[in-house]
Amino acid sequence: MSSDQSVTTKDAPAKYFGLTDAIFVIIAIVVGVMVSHLGYSTYVEGANTEETKIHGEQLAAWLEQHGAARAEGKPGTVAACDAKDATWKNCIDALHAEGGPFAGLSNVDDKNGKLFAAACDHDDHDSHGAIILEKGIPKAPPNSGFDYAPIADNEPLDQPLPIRVSICGRAFSLIRIKEVLF
Repeated sequence: MSSDQSVTTKDAPAKYFGLTDAIFVIIAIVVGVMVSHLGYSTYVEGANTEETKIHGEQLAAWLEQHGAARAEGKPGTVAACDAKDATWKNCIDALHAEGGPFAGLSNVDDKNGKLFAAACDHDDHDSHGAIILEKGIPKAPPNSGFDYAPIADNEPLDQPLPIRVSICGRAFSLIRIKEVLF
């Protein structure tokens, strides 16, 4: 065998970057973009949930302070909540109406969604990001504490009202904030 023959029978070197390498790079880029998008979406939803939670905490603090003032017979800052024939609907509407203590409050997750909702419900997409206010109903003895249910619009405010403040967070999960006496 001659030396010329041994050189020509060797395999040609493989391509440095072939079709399978290109497919792998494309798949890696697509996966990277998808993971980045998922991470950003999760971050935005978490930030919105946290902002809604802060709104719920502010509302709970106001309800608690106003309830304490009402218990002492002091007039509050919202007349619709203190009138002799005050109802829950009139009070809650006055809280976020123009000039109310929560006038600028809106649903963080969906600007067209409900600010307040009766429940955190998958079937009611407008409840996502809403503040949930529920009335405490005393449990029968020997149990103590309260069962909670939605507050009726015509609920009179002439007596102290136990309220649980929650928010409808990410994936329609109910996040409890605080129980107050209003």
